[in-house]
Amino acid sequence: MHRRSELVVARRNGPAAILVHDVVSGLFWVGAVVAVLTFGFWIFQILNGSYHVELTARVIGRLGVGPRGGDSVVTPNGPSAFVDIPKPPLLLYVLWIVDVGVVRALGLFGLWQFKAVARSAVDGDPFVAGNAQRLRILGIALLIYQPLINVITYYFGTRFLRAVSLHGVGMSRSFTSWTLLIAGFSVVALSEVFAQGVRLRTDVEGTI
Repeated sequence: MHRRSELVVARRNGPAAILVHDVVSGLFWVGAVVAVLTFGFWIFQILNGSYHVELTARVIGRLGVGPRGGDSVVTPNGPSAFVDIPKPPLLLYVLWIVDVGVVRALGLFGLWQFKAVARSAVDGDPFVAGNAQRLRILGIALLIYQPLINVITYYFGTRFLRAVSLHGVGMSRSFTSWTLLIAGFSVVALSEVFAQGVRLRTDVEGTI
């Protein structure tokens, strides 16, 4: 019955709203399933002792390893190198996956907000106060998501390399993603357009 009512709304407002809602909803649930499976796999690796860290680092000098990094694999590729570190310090590894989990949850939360906006479009009334707030949250999430991931990768990657005494490689200090920054500012600006539209509609309704 609910799906039938959605189809009626789609016929009135066009199929685009249903399509956008279904795509965003699909992305959210796929992302949630992938996140759960990824963390489940990491926990399984911790329990059976096969956990390891894979990093893409910069070559900053002559490659070398200390006594604790003898089992690590460093594969140079021009100015960068692929580094595979088996069994880094467990506490450091757990803190890393917890921090990554928090940031990925932030990304899923942003998708959930967008899903709610698309849902209201399916219902035929996207210009409501709640959507302005949701778009603002989504924009902020886009602005801070990639920088947070990059900062976490740099911070923990540097400490992983030091903990196993790997020399001649270092983590990149690039903390921004221009694509996500532009998208984030655009969505924040769109949220203000929504908020202004809601205020204007409220004023008009108040004068009728």
